[in-house]
Amino acid sequence: MLELLRALYDERKTLEKEPDFYRYVMEDRQFDRVCSQICFFLKRQKRLDQLPSFFQDALNERFMGNVSASLLLKAQLKQLLGRFESLGIDVIPLKGPLFAEKYYGDLAARDSGDIDILIRPEQMDEAIKIIETMGFVPGRKYEPYHFHRVFYKKMPGWSDELAIEVHWDLLRKETSSLNMAELWRDSVPFKPYRHVFELSDLHTFYLICLHGWNHHLNSWKYFIDIVQMIHVMKDRLDFIELMQFARKQKTWKRVAHTLMIVYHEFPSLDEVLPLPIRHNTTLWWRRRDLQCADQPKKTMPTIIRRLKQTKDYDNGLQKWTFLKREIMPDPVNFADTIGRKGMRLPRFFQYLLVYLKRLEGLFYWARR
Repeated sequence: MLELLRALYDERKTLEKEPDFYRYVMEDRQFDRVCSQICFFLKRQKRLDQLPSFFQDALNERFMGNVSASLLLKAQLKQLLGRFESLGIDVIPLKGPLFAEKYYGDLAARDSGDIDILIRPEQMDEAIKIIETMGFVPGRKYEPYHFHRVFYKKMPGWSDELAIEVHWDLLRKETSSLNMAELWRDSVPFKPYRHVFELSDLHTFYLICLHGWNHHLNSWKYFIDIVQMIHVMKDRLDFIELMQFARKQKTWKRVAHTLMIVYHEFPSLDEVLPLPIRHNTTLWWRRRDLQCADQPKKTMPTIIRRLKQTKDYDNGLQKWTFLKREIMPDPVNFADTIGRKGMRLPRFFQYLLVYLKRLEGLFYWARR
């Protein structure tokens, strides 16, 4: 998989001709997560027809499915932004279809499974009322130390529920000094709206790095987003300015370490925009972990990997906050581990199930 992804960003590399190579790629657990991006780049580079027909068919089928999903997402987002605009609620769309259009040049170039928006804290109640009038219902129970709320809606022809994540922050309390006012101040109007904005390029790149780190880079899609932004922005992306901003927000290590890992896996990036940090290691990240990324969250192997990420925090308070959360994980995340049925149990039994899942993951890890 990585060999193919590297070739997409370095057209000097010839594509593999052997059909078995592409059968192996299709068997990769990451294939479905990045096939839209692979198909998009191969089409744009006019190299798709060089590949085996069965691989072309698989890519095209998934890409067309993503076209339909992306159009639905954009329509829902447009409706939502229109309602916010009419009531004077400031909003910043994060990632999603608008990110794909701006940095890839195509709505369907990357999968977007939900809608993410940033709202000013003082306007959260108004925003939630609008979301609920559109038929979305609250998902997980609200936890005050978290930084977003999730709402769901069943859509016709949509296999899963459509989710809207409403953010008032980008990181948990006590894990950074992130000043959201700076992001709002430097945001730019998204025409033709007066109350819809987009993050600056620098802050968008910062967000994409943190987003990948928050998901411990467990998919190639996080790598591709970062690589794509570097290729698009080139010299407009000032790493010195980025690192100064990250230091100020007490997130320097998370951003720096994420970039070190991405540059290590995509060494041709140094020819596009050199990274002024040594990147001869992947730190806590291992390529083989991508093949078990679909295992339940909060299992023991995941905990072990995340404990290694403790070094990515900038100070002792952040590390302690992280460790507390690993020992007594946030109930807001329990559904990912114990499912919705488990969420109906009393809190004590929810924690018990979480630790049983961790032990189950430990046995799975040991057998590997």
